Amino acid sequence: MPAAPAPSPFAAWRAWLDRRPALLLIFTTLVWGSNVVAARLAVGQVSPMMLTTARWSVACLALWLVARRQVVAAWPLLRPRWRYLTAMGVAGFTGFNALYYTAAHHTSAVNLAIIQGVVPVLVLLGAAAVFRLRVSALQALGVALTLAGVVVVAARGQWSVLRALDLNVGDVGVLAASVLYAGYTLGLRAKPAVSPLAFFAAVAGIAALASLPLLAWEAAAGDFVRPRAGGAAAGRAAAALPRAGPGDGAGRHRGGGAARRAPGRLSRPTRPTSCRRQCRR
Repeated sequence: MPAAPAPSPFAAWRAWLDRRPALLLIFTTLVWGSNVVAARLAVGQVSPMMLTTARWSVACLALWLVARRQVVAAWPLLRPRWRYLTAMGVAGFTGFNALYYTAAHHTSAVNLAIIQGVVPVLVLLGAAAVFRLRVSALQALGVALTLAGVVVVAARGQWSVLRALDLNVGDVGVLAASVLYAGYTLGLRAKPAVSPLAFFAAVAGIAALASLPLLAWEAAAGDFVRPRAGGAAAGRAAAALPRAGPGDGAGRHRGGGAARRAPGRLSRPTRPTSCRRQCRR
């Protein structure tokens, strides 16, 4: 029998990386942090809806080069699920980014990063409510501490802010965006049986289309800001860095997260699962 062809250097590197989920988690955390920085750098350089449209348009162009064959092969499975894909793209991608980039105009990068840390908590609570996932005492303590931290940050450490409900509109926007992304994460449980790249490409295409009405609304309201040099750089960074794609990287390890698990008590190794979902943006 002829010898099997030697794997390409990229395939060998990918296989090496896939065996190291901890390294993937570190990388995705760094990448996610870059999205926070890009969102703040874009303020005054490009308007939020323009940045959202640019992000998903550029991402779609890149995905067309690398994933078009996978999308074509998966089309018979994707087409019947167009309602599901639309909901995932509009809420998890377009809606999240529109709220997130708008919030960046009203709050600090530190608040953006800290408040969005509520996403794993929302995923855990959603899994408990929808999928009857039992939450351990340690996980409940983590939920309480995370929520307390978010409240302190949103209230700027002042009880008077909470009493008067005088919250920063940017902080509220980040919380709303986090709710949308937590819903997207829980929705991955129903993902069609296609490759992660094909699924991501399909949802990204819907996100790009869904961003166009928001861009038109922004222009009609007189809030459109044509990308300047800094805005163009932020757009490229937002398109290239923030999300490795659902099901890629660390998310493939241990079955894909709490939202994908059958009802029952989480075992010890699965505690950080929802964090992996948050990192992949």
